[in-house]
Amino acid sequence: TLSGLFLFYTALVTPFVIGFFWDEEPCYRLPILEFDMTVDSFFIAEIIFTFNLGVFDKGVYVHQYPLVAKRYLRGMFIFDVI
Repeated sequence: TLSGLFLFYTALVTPFVIGFFWDEEPCYRLPILEFDMTVDSFFIAEIIFTFNLGVFDKGVYVHQYPLVAKRYLRGMFIFDVI
């Protein structure tokens, strides 16, 4: 649920930031910087957690890191990174 809210926030705010702040000085501090850093940290933590959580394989819970990492890298990892 929190991940969905953060995705919605990012999709809503990013176009405005690009549209209205694109010509600011390189060191200009946006008022939403701290919250954006919190959102980014949440998504990084989510990627780390996903690498370390087990998966169900043919109805059996498997918690072997190589299998979990392989399935995540072949599946949703690219979408989480983008």
